[in-house]
Amino acid sequence: MQLLWIELNNIRSYTKERIDFPEGSLLLSGDIGSGKSTILLAIEFSIFGVMRSHLSGNALLRHGCNQGSVELAFKIENKEIIIKRTLKRTATGIKQTAGHLILNNTKLDATPLELKAKTLQLLGYPDELVSKNKSLIFRYTVYTPQEEMLQILLESEDERLDTLRRVFGLDKYKRIRNNTALYLKELRQKRAILESKLEDEQEIKTKLKNAQQQEEELKQSNIQTKETLQNIQQQLTKLKQSLKELEKQEQDIQKARLEKETLIGTQKTLEKETILLNEETLQLNEFLAKHKITEQLTSPEQELTAIKEKIKNLNEKQRSIQEKTAFFTSKKETADNIKNKLLNIDNCPTCQQTISQQHKDHICTKQDETLQKIQNNMEKLTQANTQITTLLKNLEERESTAQTNLKTYLQKKTLQQEVKNKEKRKPEIEKRKTEIQEQTKTLQEKLSQIEKQLTQSETLITTIQQTKQEEQTHSQKEKTLLIKTTEQKERIDSLEKEIKETQEKHKKIQKHKKQFQTLTELEEWLQKLFINLLYIIEKQVLLKIHSEFDQLFQNWFSILMEDSLLSVRLDDSFSPHIIQNTHETSFLHLSGGERTSIALAYRLALNKVINDFVSTIQTKDLLILDEPTDGFSSEQLDKMRELLDELNAHQIILVSHETKIESFVDNLLHVVKDGHESKVLPT
Repeated sequence: MQLLWIELNNIRSYTKERIDFPEGSLLLSGDIGSGKSTILLAIEFSIFGVMRSHLSGNALLRHGCNQGSVELAFKIENKEIIIKRTLKRTATGIKQTAGHLILNNTKLDATPLELKAKTLQLLGYPDELVSKNKSLIFRYTVYTPQEEMLQILLESEDERLDTLRRVFGLDKYKRIRNNTALYLKELRQKRAILESKLEDEQEIKTKLKNAQQQEEELKQSNIQTKETLQNIQQQLTKLKQSLKELEKQEQDIQKARLEKETLIGTQKTLEKETILLNEETLQLNEFLAKHKITEQLTSPEQELTAIKEKIKNLNEKQRSIQEKTAFFTSKKETADNIKNKLLNIDNCPTCQQTISQQHKDHICTKQDETLQKIQNNMEKLTQANTQITTLLKNLEERESTAQTNLKTYLQKKTLQQEVKNKEKRKPEIEKRKTEIQEQTKTLQEKLSQIEKQLTQSETLITTIQQTKQEEQTHSQKEKTLLIKTTEQKERIDSLEKEIKETQEKHKKIQKHKKQFQTLTELEEWLQKLFINLLYIIEKQVLLKIHSEFDQLFQNWFSILMEDSLLSVRLDDSFSPHIIQNTHETSFLHLSGGERTSIALAYRLALNKVINDFVSTIQTKDLLILDEPTDGFSSEQLDKMRELLDELNAHQIILVSHETKIESFVDNLLHVVKDGHESKVLPT
C-alpha cells in the first residue's frame, strides 16, 4: 500500500488542506500542537471510520463546523483507490454519514460500515475486524499513536498476551477453549437428561416382551377362531345351497298344485263341452230330419233387375215429356202475350210508326198458327204420358211380385245353407269328441303324476323346516365367531399399536443410549484431548512468534543502543527482560531515551512479525512513526539514520519536532499553526 494524498475539510485544526505523500521517507515537522498527529488520525479515520473511544467524531470535527470530511487516495498493486468519509453535526451529536469509494474510476456510494468492509477487503485484513472498534493490526504494523507506544509494555502479562493473541488472531484458541467449556457444560446437562431417560429401559423391555407374548397368543387364538369360522361358513354355504334346492322343489310343488287345479278345471271344461256336443248332435239330427232339400231353387233377381231397368227408362221418358210439355206451355203463353199486346198498341215501340190493322191481322194469324201447332204437340205428349203411366203401374205390380218371390227365395236358400252347414258340422262334432277323449286321457295321466309328486310335499316341508333351523343355528354361530374375530383383531391392533409405540420408545431409548455414549466419548475427547491440543497448538504458534519476535527485538535494540551496557530479550510472556551490567533491571527504572528505544524496538519487531505472520495484508510497505525519538539523546538521534536504512520500507512517514531528523529523510513537510488553523508548507 502506498499513500498518494489526503484532503482534510474542517478536521480539527484544519479547514481545508491537501497533503501529497511521495515515495520513500517523509518527515512531518513542526512544533508540538501544530497539527502533525491530526494528519495521521485523519488517515486512520479515512480507512476505518469512527471507532468509539479510540477515534470519535467529536475528536475529529472542527469546533463550530457542522460538516467535515476526509478524502484519502492510495495505491495497492497499481490500483488507485480514493475513499471519502464525512462527519455531520446533528441534534444528538456528531454522526458519520454516507461516503464513497472510487476504484478503477468506478464510484461506489456506501454507508460507513460498507466502506469499512470494502476497505478491509482491499487491505487484506481479516473480515472479523469489520465489527471491531479498533484495528490492532493497523495500530501495531502501520501507525501507533505516541501515547500508545509504551502502553503494551506497561500492561500486565495477561493483558499483553491477550493483546498479542488478538493481534495475531490467536485469541480464537482462547475463545474456542471458552466455547468448549460452555459446550462441555451443555454436554453434561444433555448427558444428565439422557441418563434420566435411560432409567425406564428395563421397564419398557418387559412391557414390550409381555405385549409381544400377548399378541402371539391372540394371533394363534385368532387363527383357530378363523378356521372354525371358515368351517361354519362352509357348512352354512352348503345349507344355503340345500335350502335353495329344497325351496326350488317347494316351488315346483306349488307349481304342481296350480297345474293340478288347472288340469282339473280343463277336465271339467272338456266334460261340459262333451255334454254340449251331445246335445248339439241331437238338435242337428232333429233339424236335418225336419228339413230336407227336395227342390232346385231359381233366383228371381234377374227378372227383378230387368223390371227395375224398364221402370227407370219409362221414368226418364216421362220426365222428358214433362219437360217438353213445360216448354210448349211456355211458348203458348209467349204467343198469347204477343197477340194481346199487338191488339192493344197503335204505334211500334221501336220505330214509333203507326201499326196498321192489316199488319196486326197478319201477325195475329201467324201467332194463331203457332198456337195450333203447340196445341197439337201438347195433345200428343199427353197421350204418350198416359201410356207411360199405364206401363209404369203394370211394371210396379210386377216389381212387387218379384220382390216377394226374391224374399221367399232367400229364405229357402238360407235354410238350405243351414242344412248344409249342420250336415258339415256333424263330422266336426265327432272329431272334437275324439279329441276330447284323447285330451281327457292325457289329463288323467298328468294328474296321476302330479298326485305322486304331491304325496312327497309333507316330507319336503319337514326337511325345509329342519334345514332352516340348522341354517339359523349356523348363522348365529357365524355371527358369534365374527364378533369374536373382530374383537380379537381389535385387541391385536391395539397390541400392535402398543408394541409399535413401545418399540418407538425402545428405539428412542437405544438412540438416547447411543447419544449418551457418543456424548460421553465426545466429552472425554474434548476434556482430555481437544483442549490440551488447543493449548499445544497455541503454545507452538506463540513459540514460533516468540522466537522471531525476540530476535528482531534484540536486533532493533542493538541498532538504537549500540554502545550501551543494556541488553534485552523477551521472556515467555513477551515482556522485555532488561539486563544492565549483568543485573536485571525494571523498565520503569530506565531513562526516557532508553525506554523510548525499547518501545521503538518492540514496536518495529512487532511490525515485522505481524507482517510475516498475516501474509494477506497489503500494508507491509507502509510505516508511520509518531514521535519515535521522544527523550533521545543526540547520539541516539544519529542512530535513526541507520534505523531508517535498515527498515527499507517503500514509504515511511515520521512525525517529529526534532530538526536533526530532517537530514535523514527523503522528503520534508512543515506543519505550522496560525491562530487556530493548521497549514502544511512544502520545503
